[in-house]
Amino acid sequence: EAIDVPDCEKAIYAEYIDERLLKKCDYFFLISELPKLKKDDVLIYHFSTGSSACAKIIKQAECKKVMVYHNITPCEYFSEYDKEIYKSVKSGRQELADLVNEFDYCLADSSYNKEDLIQTGCRKPIEVLPIIIPFGDYQREPDSGVMARFKNDGLTNFLFVGRIVPNKKHENIIRAFAYYYKHYNSDSRLFLVGNVVTDRYFRRLAVYAAKLGIADAVKFTGSISFQKILAYYQLADVFLCMSEHEGFCVPLVESMIFHKPILAYAAAAVPETLGGAGLLRSNEPSYVAKCMDYLLQHQEVRDQLLKCQGEGLKRFSLETVKEQFQACLRRLLTGDYNVPIDGNTCSMETIKESEVFPDAPAKVEAMSPDWSEIPVPPAGESGSVGWKGKLKKYMLKPAYHMLAAKVPRTARWMKNEMYSCWHAINASRMGVWQREQPYILVDATRISRIDDHTGIQRVFHNVYANMHSLYKNVMPVQDCGGKLATSNLYLHAIGALDECPPEQKVSFRSGDNLVLLDSSWDHYSTIGKIMNKAHANGVKVSAIIYDLFPIKYPELFGSHEFVDIFIRWHDTIISEADCIFCISRTTADSVADYYQEKNFSRARPLNLHYFPMGADIQEKKGSVRRSLQDFVGDVPIFLMVGTIEPRKGYGVAFEAFDALIREGKEARLLIIGKDGWGSEGFSCLLRKCRLAADHTMWLTDATDPELQWAYQHVSALIAASQDEGFGLPLIEAAYFGTPIIASDISIFREVAGTGADYFKVLDAVSLKEKLIAFLNTEEHPDSKSIRLYSWKESAQAILDIIEGKSKPYKVLC
Repeated sequence: EAIDVPDCEKAIYAEYIDERLLKKCDYFFLISELPKLKKDDVLIYHFSTGSSACAKIIKQAECKKVMVYHNITPCEYFSEYDKEIYKSVKSGRQELADLVNEFDYCLADSSYNKEDLIQTGCRKPIEVLPIIIPFGDYQREPDSGVMARFKNDGLTNFLFVGRIVPNKKHENIIRAFAYYYKHYNSDSRLFLVGNVVTDRYFRRLAVYAAKLGIADAVKFTGSISFQKILAYYQLADVFLCMSEHEGFCVPLVESMIFHKPILAYAAAAVPETLGGAGLLRSNEPSYVAKCMDYLLQHQEVRDQLLKCQGEGLKRFSLETVKEQFQACLRRLLTGDYNVPIDGNTCSMETIKESEVFPDAPAKVEAMSPDWSEIPVPPAGESGSVGWKGKLKKYMLKPAYHMLAAKVPRTARWMKNEMYSCWHAINASRMGVWQREQPYILVDATRISRIDDHTGIQRVFHNVYANMHSLYKNVMPVQDCGGKLATSNLYLHAIGALDECPPEQKVSFRSGDNLVLLDSSWDHYSTIGKIMNKAHANGVKVSAIIYDLFPIKYPELFGSHEFVDIFIRWHDTIISEADCIFCISRTTADSVADYYQEKNFSRARPLNLHYFPMGADIQEKKGSVRRSLQDFVGDVPIFLMVGTIEPRKGYGVAFEAFDALIREGKEARLLIIGKDGWGSEGFSCLLRKCRLAADHTMWLTDATDPELQWAYQHVSALIAASQDEGFGLPLIEAAYFGTPIIASDISIFREVAGTGADYFKVLDAVSLKEKLIAFLNTEEHPDSKSIRLYSWKESAQAILDIIEGKSKPYKVLC
């Protein structure tokens, strides 16, 4: 928006585009959509970590090319924590050296970055242009919730804003704050605002804060909204920065906008950005802590510091930087950009350091433990890395699985008893949730602890969010050993709470509704007790059933323990719930058949319902790997979507496709789905049917943009399942108008109706004939005729069932 060039079309291209930007702006496009560049075009490339796709475009482009350089963090910072980031920044540095002289002109957002380009071997003109920061954005109202929680509580607040990455040196901030907290002012608090980029580094920081005894005083916010960030700036008494590598450091400017005194370690581009006001020549904790205390105790020092910061802030005003940017652009367009390569550099010696702080103490009091004493957590593990974690991982879990393999019910009984004791201890410490109105209490026991990102848990997220929007008195709850408690853990996980407050016990009251929406199957015995308590208090209990596959097809599931747990859970809710709602009429019929088969004994009839499944498909733009684009060419492409497991019919589809290729038909098969369980037969088919395998691509890690791109570019979807609870791929195909070839099962008939073509279930010959017929005609059933429901409609249907407004599909006596 700062570029003001008349009669010039402008657009932004990127490999990955955040959906929030797509909603706000119509000039963002994928790099694959970039048209062929003409000689009079101007390509401005923001270089941060590198991109092989963009590198190819830059080398081939014959137009004027400008690099805007933001610096690349040295890869050594990530060597202990994240191999992928380490490789990315290392290759980015190599790509920089390879590309830097392909540009006509370079813009560095600091003199430090300019010097870095020169050291890399840049022989092109370089100018320094600060990052454009719209000051007006910071005049918005801060988040009221954060302000209400932390304002006027008498604590001194220190703040740092920045991603949780090793070069920011959060450990130095924490240890300096720990020294201040212990030796100067225990009524203080440290806010560390920023998203976690390297999980292993974050977990090491959390352990470090705990070892120093300040865990409760250090608040990690994670990724938060802009309004919440504004609130933390408003709350801060001092902004504290110990970063060792910054190419510019925008939060320093933001702190100056909020007139917050800054203490910052003088490294990289920090002195230049800060302008010399508030620089620290040492990151030694006792010295930094003494400066923190000195600054807060002396008003004249703060006034002097803020005055210096205010003068420096003028350099970054939108008007000033915009004028510089337009001048640079005019020089580029006219060709008059012959800027001296060695001019305008900035070194530590040219920055006048503020001398208002005391000298470092002669004797430094040691603080234990040192950062080097904290081990780097193993990759892919969370939780304790101490003896408790090792005991659980290497002894308790293996012992449980060994016992469960022999006597599963005994093993589960022992585990449940242990957890009941643990939960009883925790429950004794809980307060009681106070409320004046009845609530819909939604079970979130499983999803509060583990979000497996399964179809069931996606349904839970969508239904809960829309239920809450339609009916405000909705609360997620969890089982605590047969007692019901709030699940602030879930609300925190979905971003509804900034932090996770202590859980509270939930007592039933007249008018409540208990809804078992989660897959909390392991808790069948304790939730059974909760259901009894609910009925004793006149509370209605409703439960969802997604499918009965482990009961109908136990041979397809390798774990007998899981099948037994599944049966016990569903027998419990069918015996005790007041009503059951299913995700389809087909599933409801299966439940009715199972009810009659088992001859359940109930004190009252069971109302059986079903509701329409939602599918609010959000079109997502993003990069599509080149190999996928190359695979989907001019020949007919058939797509299969879903986890690779026996019930999905992948083996049948592969046999049919192999026969199709052997008959000389030109076609390809694209499979998008994770490798699940019981897929050894499919893997054998891949090795055996080499002809079909040569015409097949299997993606286990496709992104949402890639999946949606596939729906829009394939010839048809194949849904070959033996059975399904619903069949989301049919809905996705219908949304994009993709023709459907499906196995003739009742759920697919229910979902797709006349909008699909059908073949005999688990019959490879029947499927092959349908594929040949499809290739020989352009007339196919219209998938667009399939009725699509929103999640809001689904949630409303469930609310109507809970409130007794819907007539049951069946009443089971």
